[in-house]
Amino acid sequence: MKKKTIICICVSIIVVGIFTRTVIYLYNKSKTKLDIKDEITQKGYEILGNDYCTTDHLFEIAGDALTECKCQLCGTSETNSDTNVPILCGNCARKTNRCYQCGKLKK
Repeated sequence: MKKKTIICICVSIIVVGIFTRTVIYLYNKSKTKLDIKDEITQKGYEILGNDYCTTDHLFEIAGDALTECKCQLCGTSETNSDTNVPILCGNCARKTNRCYQCGKLKK
């Protein structure tokens, strides 16, 4: 009887330990994603300022050529289909709520 009680207590401690470690892991993982987004948002304010975009970029004139452009926030390279290249990649524009073409904040 005493041996079963000790085994039951040991198993309970192991289960609680596994549960606790899982919760801590998930919390740290979600915190890391938020920190990365906050870093990109902060960098956007430092580099691009806090002005709002008022331009309709659909009517700008550009030549047809494959042009490589580099995101000013994360540094990834993309190939664009015309010479009017954007200054942000699509991911950074969505994360920071900024205009893809000029980098200014969207309203």
